[in-house]
Amino acid sequence: MTNLRRTLPILIALALLLPTLHAQTNTAAEADQLISSFQKIEDAWSAAINNHDQFQLENILSPQFVGISAQGSVTNRDQQIAALFNKELAPAILSQKAITVRTYAGLDGANMAVVSGTYILKIKSGKDVDDEQGIFTHIFLYTHTRWTCINAQRTIIVNQLLPKTKLPAPKK
Repeated sequence: MTNLRRTLPILIALALLLPTLHAQTNTAAEADQLISSFQKIEDAWSAAINNHDQFQLENILSPQFVGISAQGSVTNRDQQIAALFNKELAPAILSQKAITVRTYAGLDGANMAVVSGTYILKIKSGKDVDDEQGIFTHIFLYTHTRWTCINAQRTIIVNQLLPKTKLPAPKK
């Protein structure tokens, strides 16, 4: 009888914890699935920039899109598309990696996702190639059976902003 008294609380605790552990496993699996799904969108976005693909970019960016570059310039969808064909702008190669995805459902049934990640933007200028590395936040809205980006913001990693200087040799 004393063994039952000792094991009963443990069994009850396990019975209460098992559904929670199962839910956490599903949540992690769902998170991986979300990241994978949005990585495909980020890859398509990068490919659209890299290949100057107007149609693909129009499918990813919402007509209400607002983008804020790492330098602080604000652009809309039409300006982003026009930049694909601007001969005065240096050609760029973009690579983006989704790290986290959070989804939200509104009262009106609208679905929203916030995607955070890292990016590398290689800007060619003559023979030189400058790398801009940083983090991004993209906000997507699910409308008309697909996700479209309504807002994007990039931030340069801090060590790229600091001047590259040699450290003094340690004193002996």
